[in-house]
Amino acid sequence: MFGLRLSDNIAVVQQDQQHEIIDIKGREVIAYKDFIIVACLDKTVKVYKNLQLTFTLKLLKKVKRITVNESNDTVYVCDKHGDMWSFQLGQEGTQSITKEMTPIQTNLAIPKCFKYLEINNQKVMILGDSYCKIKVYNASNIDELLWVWVPFEGFLKQIIQDGEYVVMLFKRFDEHENQYYEVYQIKQKELLNQQPYFQKIFDDQDLSKYVIKAHLISRQFLAFQFNFNKIKIYKIDENKQLLLFKEISGFLIDVQFSKHSKKHCLSIKSIQENQEDQENKIDIRDHQIHFINQEVI
Repeated sequence: MFGLRLSDNIAVVQQDQQHEIIDIKGREVIAYKDFIIVACLDKTVKVYKNLQLTFTLKLLKKVKRITVNESNDTVYVCDKHGDMWSFQLGQEGTQSITKEMTPIQTNLAIPKCFKYLEINNQKVMILGDSYCKIKVYNASNIDELLWVWVPFEGFLKQIIQDGEYVVMLFKRFDEHENQYYEVYQIKQKELLNQQPYFQKIFDDQDLSKYVIKAHLISRQFLAFQFNFNKIKIYKIDENKQLLLFKEISGFLIDVQFSKHSKKHCLSIKSIQENQEDQENKIDIRDHQIHFINQEVI
């Protein structure tokens, strides 16, 4: 089971590709065990189990990022004000954050990326903020900040785990304020070093400055939204060059990885019927979910 954001709701797709709809807008969705955790647009985080709402966390500010500490089933939430909160999966009902409550962490700037990782038995949470900083916390003791880095100018937009590597997507700007994207990788174990080595694996300012939206699919695959009806998926080769892998009509909404099927799943809003590759695509209302096999990548 996994969850994908659609334009106006959440699709929950089962192992047999049967799907249900949760009628709520989400900024981010995480499928963990038998829970679907949704960072909503209305200052709440909602938890669903068997498609039934079981828990709601109400915040004072908009939710920016969420992640799950898989070592203790704790959900961590960063809001727009830069405060961090948490709650335990499995509890039921509603919990409201009040002005009198003290956040776990504060003054985090606006979180752009939030990710839980296990590296050589070390459990960490990585947070990239709007001040271009990357912070690594001890997930077993969130009060312990292990490292703070400012490796590059620009924003950390996305971080994924792919084998022994952690891969990061940065959004940067040239001297004319044109945006462009770069992709860096680092071996997981080096994330805990005092001087980590980030290797650039993609940098094409001429191409990426025309991109509306970029999304990492894996260490080798990158999706670019060029306009509101054209998505191009590229493979990054050994020479750091892009090879066109697939072109899809529509607008990219979300990308998730299904651990069960070992497929990358792309949620795309599209009103065009695409009869090609029906085995790796399902239609949900005015959206299509495309599957890319892990073996291909």
